[in-house]
This record gives sequence, C-alpha cells and structure tokens, in this order.
Amino acid sequence: MECKPSLKNILKKKREFRVADRWYPTFRAPIYISFKYQFSAFDRAFHVNNTGLTIQERIEKIKKSATKISKVISKGKQSYKPGGVESVFTNRPLTESELIWINHILGKKYVGATYLKHRLYEKESGLSIIFQTENGQYSEAFAGSGELAVVNLVIKLLNGEQNSLVLLDEPETSLHPGAQENLIRFLLWTVIEKHYQIVISTHSPTITQSLPKEALYALLETDEGSTAISQVAHPHMAFHRIGHIPDNKKLVIVEDQLLLKLVEVALDELSDWQKESISLDLPSSGGDEIFKYLLPIHGKEKREVYYILDGDKKPKVSLDLEKLETMESEEIFDKIKEAFCCEPLHLKSNDKEGCMNYIRRAKENVFNIHMECPEAIFLEALGYSDAHSLSNQEAKELLVEHLDKEKLGSSAEIQHTLFNYHLRKNGETPHISDVAQFLDEISRI
Repeated sequence: MECKPSLKNILKKKREFRVADRWYPTFRAPIYISFKYQFSAFDRAFHVNNTGLTIQERIEKIKKSATKISKVISKGKQSYKPGGVESVFTNRPLTESELIWINHILGKKYVGATYLKHRLYEKESGLSIIFQTENGQYSEAFAGSGELAVVNLVIKLLNGEQNSLVLLDEPETSLHPGAQENLIRFLLWTVIEKHYQIVISTHSPTITQSLPKEALYALLETDEGSTAISQVAHPHMAFHRIGHIPDNKKLVIVEDQLLLKLVEVALDELSDWQKESISLDLPSSGGDEIFKYLLPIHGKEKREVYYILDGDKKPKVSLDLEKLETMESEEIFDKIKEAFCCEPLHLKSNDKEGCMNYIRRAKENVFNIHMECPEAIFLEALGYSDAHSLSNQEAKELLVEHLDKEKLGSSAEIQHTLFNYHLRKNGETPHISDVAQFLDEISRI
C-alpha cells in the first residue's frame, strides 16, 4: 500500500515552507557582484566621465568636489543638498567585523574606514572610502581597485539576507594571490555563518586550488557550439583546455589515476633535482581529450608539455614523417584523424605545416606504455602471465573480478593503493624503467 506524503509527518518549523509533497519556491533576490566593473567615485569622475577635459581641468573639478566630501565626512552629515538636490546617500564608519575581514583579506592594518555613497563628483552616484591607518588616512583615489572591491564584497555579504544565493564574477580581479586565498577563507566563513550558496566564475588557479575539488566545475564548449557543465577532479583540470600550465616545471600529463601510480613510482627512480623539475597532472576526461584538445592547444602556444598514455592510445596507423612530407595537406589531416580517432582543435585540413607540427609533437612528446593499460600491468604483477594479450576492457573486468574474488574490494581507491603496493614490492620492472627513462630524458631538456 502506497503511503502519501502528509504534513503531519513534517516538523512544525518546516510546515510554513512547504506543502505535503514539495517545498515552496523561494523568491529571494541573489547577491550579484561583478569585480570587472568596480569603479570608485573618484575613478569614474577623473578617468571615465571627464575624458573631454584636460588633465588640469579634471584636477580643478575634483578639488572642488573633494572639499565638499571632506566637509560631509568630518561633520558626519547624513544629508547634504548643494543646489537643493540630495547628494549623500550613505555615510558611515565600517563596523568592527567589516574592518577585521577587510584587513584579513587585503593583509592591511586599517584602524578605521568611512564608507560614503554620494554624487558630489558628478550627477551619477558612486562610492568613496576613506581609509585610516596608524600613520594617517587616504581616500580611494590613492587605493587600488582591489581594495574598493573587497570593501564592497565584505559589506554586502556581512549584511546580506541569510540563505542567499551569492554570484561572484571574477573576484580575482586586482587581487594578488595571497589576497585571493584570504578571500576564499572569508567566503567559506560566510557559507558556515550565513548559510550562503556561492557560485564563482573565475580564471584564477589560486582560487580553484583553495576550494575543495567537489566544488569545481568547468564550462566547456561542445562541438555543437553550446555550453556544457562538467565536474572536474583536480584544480588544474579546468584550465587544461585553455592551455594553462600550473608552474614553471615541465608538465607531464598522465592519462588516468591508475597510470599515475606507475609514473609516480618511476619518478622516484630519478634524482631529487629531476623530481623537482617535473610536475604531474591529470586531464579531466582521459586520453581522448589529450589528442583532441591539449596537444593542439599546447602546440599552438609552443609550450613544452609531455604526455604519458595507455598503450591502446598508440596511433592506429603508421606516421612516417618522410612519407607524410610528400603528401598533400588534406591527406595528412585524414591520417591524423585516422591515427588518433579525433579531429584536433585548431587544426585545419589545408594547413600542412600545422598538421606536420601536430604529428611531430605527438611523436616526440607522447609516451605510451607497452601494455594496453595499467590494469594489465597490475594483473601481470598479480601473476597473470597472459595479461599482455588482454584488451583494455578485458583487463579492467578481469582485475575487478580478481580483487572481488580475493575479497579485497575493487573500488578505484583500493585499486590505486594495491597497484602502488605491488609496484613498489616487486621493485624495478621494464614498465617502470621505460617510464623512468622517458622522465629522465625530458628532465634534461
């Protein structure tokens, strides 16, 4: 017998928010802040709206308005009507909690600040902030745009409605990496204290590295021209398709997590200086993404990135450079599509030089392990003598079957742990040696 939902079974404190079988929709306005358009009243008056005046004329105009602003602040005026028109809308000191968080994010030691919304520079209203330090005070005219943006953010979020949706557009604008990290700490605090749900659009590696991986999503353009949202499993993954390289080390992109264990063991065979010169990373969706997106993007940007892939990702046809040089560009392009089972980004069928450069990069910067997949190497370590003849799918299925039979569990995490154990237990193998040699060679380039 099916039981229908009933309000009687719902906690009394929740009944006003729902009917028996669903919640009422909320009608709360989101808090939206775009950091790309944060202009102080001074910047707008001096740089934006008075571009037809000479510099000296702008200075004289600003000076006259600054006298009025000084008068409003010094006397704490909540209303000021020169010419009979209200020109002061907010005039207050920042609260202690606002000041604490602003200092924390910016790494400053302000002892006070005045927040003034007015239209004393021009007809359009704008913001002025007067910062006080132990050694004096200065206005937003001498502060960076990042300081104004942080003040705006802190005030809005500390005074926002509980449970609000917060939308932040590129908060890294005008903030150095340390301030970006401190900003994330503040946002996480507001999530706990105010129960905000925060959505951030960003191009900042510093911000993505400061967030839990469960919170990271990438916006990707599909082949049809629409936009898809994809969750990523590593802070750097979201940046691969625009060719971002996390640091100045030689970047080695490894196809998947299990293969990464083999590469990490091989890396331990190298000298300390070589280990420090190499950074390992993962693509967001396996080896197919490497040939379609990463290889052409890194090639276009002329960045030395290397790739370690499963054996089943070897080219499906021969790519002899001398023979290819004698072909027309369209033939070479067709060879690329056949060899790598994709049509690489930015590559054109009439661009012979681009196609040849893509193939050279694929031959020189890509290393394929000598078995179909790391699962086959794992099975070989477990005693399966015919593991080398298994296909990728067969190896994956047989490994899961073996681990479940041994009651070890077959989740991805368990596979990674056991593979790492067997690789290190069995010592150096040809698979480890081959990868170590590839890493040794690129570390010396």
